This record gives sequence, C-alpha cells and structure tokens, in this order.
Amino acid sequence: MIAAAADAVASMSDATTPGAPLLPPMDDLRTVSAAVGIAVAKAAADEGLAQADTHDLIQRIHDAMWRPVYPRIELDPT
Repeated sequence: MIAAAADAVASMSDATTPGAPLLPPMDDLRTVSAAVGIAVAKAAADEGLAQADTHDLIQRIHDAMWRPVYPRIELDPT
C-alpha cells in the first residue's frame, strides 16, 4: 500500500524535466490526496485487506474528503 501511494504521487509529478520538482504542486493537493486514497484502497482490496465495500470507490473517496467550511462571523457594531 505504501508503494501504491508512492506510485500515485510519482505519477502526478513531472520529474522528466531537469530541475522540475519531484512532488506535485501544492495547489493540486486535493487531487493528489484523492489519487493516493484511491490507489491505497485498490491495493488493500487486491491484497484482501479492504474491510469496506470498494464499489464506486472514486465517489466514496471524494465524499469522505474533508472540506473546509468557515462560518461567517459578524461583529457587534456596539
């Protein structure tokens, strides 16, 4: 599963160009995280270790991802 995660990250970087970063850009963090989650879940299923249903895996990974929600704060003008 660690190898699956590393392969998912590596597949999203452009290390073919000299001087290019080895890791994907931070602004793609949600996409990279989803790809890693999917790769690890598939590896766990392939190894017979998945305890959850892997049906519709991509949607389930995206549904489980945390999304920041910030409440609106209004200051009392007094």
